[in-house]
Amino acid sequence: MSLSNIQKHFTPDTNFWEINPQLIIIKPFSDLYENDKSKGKNNSSKDMWVIFFMSEPDDDINKFARMAFSERLKMLKETYHSDFKETDQLIKQCIHKYSVLCLTAVERALKQEIESMQNMSDYLANQNLDELSLDAIKKLIDIRSKTPKVLENYEKLEQRFIKQKSEARLRGGRKKSKSEKGELFSKISGDNTINFE
Repeated sequence: MSLSNIQKHFTPDTNFWEINPQLIIIKPFSDLYENDKSKGKNNSSKDMWVIFFMSEPDDDINKFARMAFSERLKMLKETYHSDFKETDQLIKQCIHKYSVLCLTAVERALKQEIESMQNMSDYLANQNLDELSLDAIKKLIDIRSKTPKVLENYEKLEQRFIKQKSEARLRGGRKKSKSEKGELFSKISGDNTINFE
């Protein structure tokens, strides 16, 4: 279960702390909150939104999730929060802790897999074959040969993530009803009565 409460209808104009008050008492988020002297804790709220956008792999609630990490960070700093300091030690701690506390194990694995694929793609795209040694070319061929396996792993993780999301939508851990499963009217006897087997 995640400690964050971000839903589709929330925007970065919403104060992050108001919708996630539980994080105010957990270190290092509490330090970020307490160090913020701005009115309404708006600076740390913006920091947390950037951390969310940099960390959350669910593209239903984070429309930037599929952007490359560096491209996403650059865009957020240019258009949303120019004072975000990703190299600050407290921010680094918050990014790490957000992944641990606010993402499930499947979400963390999916996030890592996406970032790994993006890094591999960037690496391969930036290689100039004319300047590479024979060993370096062999290494590139080896990396490319592993691409299908990487994609297969990603697809498995994505399916687990989708399954986890659909199960989480059933409140209180209840099971799907026969109606939700499409089984309610699946059998109709000859005399047009419903069989609720």
